[in-house]
Amino acid sequence: MPDRFAMLHKTPRDSRVVTAIISTAVGIAPFVAVYLGMSAFLGMNLQDPLDALDELASGERFEDVQVVRSYRSRDGRYCREFRLFEETGVRRCFACRNTEAWEVYRMIPEPAIDDATSVSLFDQSVEIAISDVSDGAIVSPTAERNLIESGSWQPN
Repeated sequence: MPDRFAMLHKTPRDSRVVTAIISTAVGIAPFVAVYLGMSAFLGMNLQDPLDALDELASGERFEDVQVVRSYRSRDGRYCREFRLFEETGVRRCFACRNTEAWEVYRMIPEPAIDDATSVSLFDQSVEIAISDVSDGAIVSPTAERNLIESGSWQPN
């Protein structure tokens, strides 16, 4: 009966092919994971964290979502800035309410290091993200509480 271990070593070309396939799979795995994660976040499974936007007041946190502030877009929709806590870090996200759901229009990773330049650039990016859709009309805490209690974030 032939020794199977010896037979495996007699076919170096086959083992190189297997090694190449495994190396390729391992090499592209992180890119596939990032792609799938982003596609899930940008549409397929995003509704779970966004559901919290209907219920949380500014400053409140539930699981991985913390609302920062609410504002109105130029076209009258309600929008919310929120933080999304992930294993890889924290993202500052911006979403506006359409007729059916919250729609994310921008995500900015929060700086991992706390130096003045990173924080300044981040703060500028946040203000640009808001000014892209809003003229600065921040929703008051009282109005925000009324929207949460009524369950309707639809524009008047």
